[in-house]
Amino acid sequence: MANELITYEPDYAVPPGETLLEALEEAGLTQAELARRAELSPKHVNRLAKGHATLTPAVAVKLERVLGIPSQFWNAREANYQARLTRLAERQATAEDLEWLKLLPWRELRKRGYLPQSDDKATLIAEAKRFFGVASVAAWHSVWSQPAASFRRASAYEVDQGALASWVRITEIKAAEVDRGIYDPSRFRKLLLKIRSATADPPETVGEWLQSVCGAAGVAVVFEPEIKGARVSGAAYWLAGNPVIALSLRYRRDDQFWFSLFHEVGHILLHPRRERFIDAAIGKNESGAQPYVAEDLVRESEADRFAATTLIPERLEERLFGLRTLADIQRFADEHEVAAGIVVGRLQYEGKLQYNVGNRLKRRVEFT
Repeated sequence: MANELITYEPDYAVPPGETLLEALEEAGLTQAELARRAELSPKHVNRLAKGHATLTPAVAVKLERVLGIPSQFWNAREANYQARLTRLAERQATAEDLEWLKLLPWRELRKRGYLPQSDDKATLIAEAKRFFGVASVAAWHSVWSQPAASFRRASAYEVDQGALASWVRITEIKAAEVDRGIYDPSRFRKLLLKIRSATADPPETVGEWLQSVCGAAGVAVVFEPEIKGARVSGAAYWLAGNPVIALSLRYRRDDQFWFSLFHEVGHILLHPRRERFIDAAIGKNESGAQPYVAEDLVRESEADRFAATTLIPERLEERLFGLRTLADIQRFADEHEVAAGIVVGRLQYEGKLQYNVGNRLKRRVEFT
């Protein structure tokens, strides 16, 4: 769920001087009398009353002694006033702010409840900064545009950076809300066979169970539909000392869902914590070249192989590649407690089965 949003803020700031005037009236004192008692100039008291002078901690102590109102109260009033002035200044959207907003899928974020239902650009910009946890547009570019916070990307296609960053940020917010224990890699590894067997269960029953068992091992699993342009199927990263596996369900068939899950598990178990991964469709860019560096290719190959051999162990591959009929595929799947769709998908990927054969054994994944 999205955090509760502040949808209204007044367009004015109340200086502590107004409270000071009320306190003087209640105490039956004039500004001149306050100046004399507090050893302040009448001009300074008048500027305080009008909000033209800063109410310093030293003055707050003097007001406490004269009016009996704690200095902490006056300090808080001044701090709140200055913060409000800053917020009002931020509501004056700059050209840079407006250009940045164009990079973001703000309508989609508004639809998903992460931005307020407002068309006021200044309000949207301020709340977008809050959503991303940054103080400025420059900070956003530093944190989120390389791409999406320095994720290593397994996609050769051009992506919409604003959409990708927004999707990743939503998964972070949802991951922080997941009930999970301390990460236990040994416990997590032991879970993998149990999770593998669950691939044969009805897909609609698996989502909450998967989040629960992984959470008990300290791994946050979150599902968030893809944002158009992000081209993301999954991501693996660490947040506050715990691993996060985020899946977009971009591909709605069970073979693709489970392969994406175990691919991200591979990143978590095989690769350093400092590296964060986004995975999407593999292909060639417009120039026809793969844009990866060698290390990226190695990491992705390792995660792919981990997923493939966890779902269908290497010792079974000779028999797997000898399957000829859909009945054989179903028997193999039942015998080894794995979804038949996964077997079909693996055979299609390996070129042992045409892509238009066996798809009826795949099941649609509906949960989000």
